[in-house]
Amino acid sequence: MKRFLGLILVVAACNLWAAQLPDNIYFRAMNDEMQRSKKQLHIENNAKPLYIAYRVRKPHNQTFSASMGVLRPYTDPSLFTTDPKVSVYMYSGDFKNNSSFFREDFSNDYVEEEAVNDSYEALRNHLWHLSDAEYVSTSKLAEEKAAVKRNMQAADLEAEFSKAPQAHFVQDIPAFTLRDRAFYEDLVKQISAQGKKYDYLEGFAAEFKFSQTDRYFLDSEGNFSQDYRVYNRLSLWAKFRNKDGYVIELKRSMELPIDESKIAAFAWEKSAAFLADTAKQQKAQKAEFYAGPVLLKPDAAEDFFMTLLISNIVETKNVLSVRGYRSTNKLVHKINHRIMTPVLDVFDRPLEREFNGFLLRGFMPVDAEGVAAQPLHIVEGGKLKELPTVRSLIKGQKQSNGHAVRFASRYPVAWYTNLFFEPKNPLPVQELEQKLMQLCREQELEYCYIIHGGEGVKGLAERVYVSDGHREPVYGFTPQLSPSQMRPLRDIVAAGDDMTLGSSEDTVMPSILVSDMELLPIEKKPDRKPFVKKP
Repeated sequence: MKRFLGLILVVAACNLWAAQLPDNIYFRAMNDEMQRSKKQLHIENNAKPLYIAYRVRKPHNQTFSASMGVLRPYTDPSLFTTDPKVSVYMYSGDFKNNSSFFREDFSNDYVEEEAVNDSYEALRNHLWHLSDAEYVSTSKLAEEKAAVKRNMQAADLEAEFSKAPQAHFVQDIPAFTLRDRAFYEDLVKQISAQGKKYDYLEGFAAEFKFSQTDRYFLDSEGNFSQDYRVYNRLSLWAKFRNKDGYVIELKRSMELPIDESKIAAFAWEKSAAFLADTAKQQKAQKAEFYAGPVLLKPDAAEDFFMTLLISNIVETKNVLSVRGYRSTNKLVHKINHRIMTPVLDVFDRPLEREFNGFLLRGFMPVDAEGVAAQPLHIVEGGKLKELPTVRSLIKGQKQSNGHAVRFASRYPVAWYTNLFFEPKNPLPVQELEQKLMQLCREQELEYCYIIHGGEGVKGLAERVYVSDGHREPVYGFTPQLSPSQMRPLRDIVAAGDDMTLGSSEDTVMPSILVSDMELLPIEKKPDRKPFVKKP
């Protein structure tokens, strides 16, 4: 285990849990309000809440940014990092009346996360208000769901909210470290000034953002967690018109190294590569229709898997709508069946915090329903083995595997944490490119594609010619991928040894070679006249 992971404690007796809570204003406020809510929340003819969960998130931020060598105004971090954000989640009194009731309009489904003053009194009062409001909302939704079920006169497909062993996780939270303002302002100013060397650039900006979010969680069953997430990023932005007249705005955001002594060199390297890509895209050829083998570099491979696999392994429970049950995740019924090539295995690792000197975003020791998050072997040998799940169990499951995640205005859904796509027999990148050319020759094609990322006018690929191996940059392509058509997952024939942290900071994957893909050219007309250099 990483030294950061702390200790997950499983407690046998529920009546001992309160004494083990960390002693701070966040847990004192949550615990005191929890005791009130468990005893007093009640509406006549309505059941008491089955489950209540509180979450407090305290963000800290420091940002340095500049455009074309000119600094943007600096905001004192103390002005926007002091207020914690509070939210409440409640499961109604009926085991099957979870208020994640699906609607086309989510406006009334959830009490939004709100910021409050950083004091016990403010936190307690706000939790009181949110608890009452959430109970009224869940009670109303429970009545609506019961009415829909009566009208349907159909089988009840909703799973019951299950019990789970207690899960505790406590990590010491350090004070947020303020960076040297003079150093980072000078660095971001110099990096953004590189844009003035490119006459086609209408704008080039750089930003360093250092963030830490302190996280506190407590539920009515005695589960709790305290941890923090660090989120330090370099963001680059450029705007230009390519030779055909298309206006392109590119943004690239990446996690900064954990070792702060490496940040400056990293930023110079990545900004130089980003500007080099804008130069390629400025003079690139417009794509034509293509069908054949494609080599996807890690950024493009992330998009490929996000569309075809990742979007299909989440939200696994049946959800009721006013028109009946929304169809469940289609992969639920494919466990132990082959869904993709055996070239890669896929793992979900919620307890991993870093990869090759970079922090992972998906660290989650205890999920949003108070369940200890478990590592998953999602795809093994091409077969689907496990799916992220929540307390509303899917068929054949005995208990949640701790993958309930809450987003801004939604109830907990089954989601992934940190996904690792690990090749069985990784090839050096050069061999992977040679294999691409071999497939190209076998299919008697004039050229093949290496896709670096993106699509449409923002995409960047290379057209590699079979005759002499020369390359030319290409833009304006759209890969024909659909979440409902997963066949391309079985067309992966090889993977590289270049395991890379994805732009979302919660995926790690290599380059992959796909034996057959279609790329369509964009139909959009140019925004302006073709770019011509000034005399």
